[in-house]
Amino acid sequence: MNKTSHHWKTAALLASCLMAVSLCGTATVALAEDPSDPVEAAQDSRTISNLRWAVTGSNTATVSWDAVTGARYYVLWVMKDGVHTQTYSLQTNSYSLTIAEPGTYGFAVGVAQTAGGSSSSLINARETVVTVSLDPNNGQAPTPVGMLVEAGQKLKHAPATPSWGSHSFKGWTTSPVDGALAPTYDFSGWGAQVTAPITLTAQWQLAAPASVGWSADHARIAWDGVEGANGYQVTVTSASGETLLDDRMAADARSTACPALRQPGSYTAAVKALGGRGVANSADTRSVSLHTVIFDVAGGSGAPLPWSWWKPAAWPLAPQIPCAPAIGLTAGMQKDPLRPMTLPLR
Repeated sequence: MNKTSHHWKTAALLASCLMAVSLCGTATVALAEDPSDPVEAAQDSRTISNLRWAVTGSNTATVSWDAVTGARYYVLWVMKDGVHTQTYSLQTNSYSLTIAEPGTYGFAVGVAQTAGGSSSSLINARETVVTVSLDPNNGQAPTPVGMLVEAGQKLKHAPATPSWGSHSFKGWTTSPVDGALAPTYDFSGWGAQVTAPITLTAQWQLAAPASVGWSADHARIAWDGVEGANGYQVTVTSASGETLLDDRMAADARSTACPALRQPGSYTAAVKALGGRGVANSADTRSVSLHTVIFDVAGGSGAPLPWSWWKPAAWPLAPQIPCAPAIGLTAGMQKDPLRPMTLPLR
């Protein structure tokens, strides 16, 4: 084995060992020399010093260190979560990296060869780069899908805002919940220091269903579907607050049967879209209210149904005319039915 190969393998082993013990600061370790070589008095001049990095973009960083006098080139080792993953031979004392996968990244740098031909070196390692992954959660993925932050520090800026159709973005969170909104991540508060890799999940509120309404015979309630909904909650309530229907429907449902409305009054249907992980339920979409029109035949015979359902501002055909001795039905339908009413015979 030649000397150069021996030293490179030793350097890689030491770099990996440094990261395996969770380096939190700077460590300087001398690589083993061949016993037959004299230890150079100038060896300390080859110590890598002031190893540092700077975030240059959302997922890019530049690693640099002070130049070593007489160095012909350097070796940069990259560790991910304590495991050596990449090695670079460099003639300059800096290198720019693009981080594509989440994790904690560390670096080790050695002087590979000096002007005098010696391949012995000293290395310096530091564990500093932590990733923040971005989960768009059904939305259009932001670019990039990850960010970098120094361990124990804050993100320098919030991620780009994602989009998802007509749904409303409600911020980022580290703890998404089903059907509701969790506390949003505070990019400026005390709790925003990042000490380990994290994932920020986009939160959404579903758009409300459109076109909620009654069928012509008032026996069914229908609505338009909402993208991404896990189901629908359908309710029918009376003006007095009584609930006649409160059912959860499947995601592919677009209508449901309504219970018989047997009592005069006003009734309203409402439909909301149900969300999932990190997706809040929509607001209710309420239907047009149904009102009863009661026909009081005042002792006549041949009356229409005792009461009928009409939608606001939508009179049907006039009811069957009842009959009574010497009594006729005169105009009693001059106003649109905006509330329950009784039409007397006169």
